[in-house]
Amino acid sequence: MIGPEVGIRFTLPVKTKSKNRSWVASMQGRMAEAGLTKNHRALAKQAAGGHLNSRGLKGSDFVPVVVTLTRISAGTLDDDNLIASMKGLRDGLADALAINDADVGRLRFAYLQRKGRPREYGVEVLIERDPLMATTWKGVPFHEGNVAMTRGTGTTTGEGEISVSAGDRTVTIRVPADTPAEEIAKMVVKQLRAQR
Repeated sequence: MIGPEVGIRFTLPVKTKSKNRSWVASMQGRMAEAGLTKNHRALAKQAAGGHLNSRGLKGSDFVPVVVTLTRISAGTLDDDNLIASMKGLRDGLADALAINDADVGRLRFAYLQRKGRPREYGVEVLIERDPLMATTWKGVPFHEGNVAMTRGTGTTTGEGEISVSAGDRTVTIRVPADTPAEEIAKMVVKQLRAQR
């Protein structure tokens, strides 16, 4: 069996379109868009479910999980249209993982795009454990909301604020430069306990 530490990668043969098109303004366009979103959702759920089942895995094996969606097309979209174009796929993948896509403490989506050859299109999907969110200290799980402030050694690269979520609670702490990850964890746990 291939475990969740390896991740799952596959490509969906779908065309994604910008939601910012004039044809969506008509009733016929809205109905076509809704049908396309529904089809994308079903396809993503079926494909991801099949890949998980074939490896004897379930979505909870990856938690916290990051799903990277890479749009392949001849053209590119700006970031808000890129995300919107993959709404159905996102929902279907969340369904297959059995994780609510609003649960940012357990599931994160990343969006990329690359130009393909003429008439090449699709969406590459990568499902893997999220090392940026998978952090605990003395059994208390938390993830760093501002992961850009950390580097591989686990220290901050500059003074700033880090927002950390644990379950249904979120704390924001001020972190001095070069604070080791263990010290950040202690600060977070102290703040979380103070909220009880």
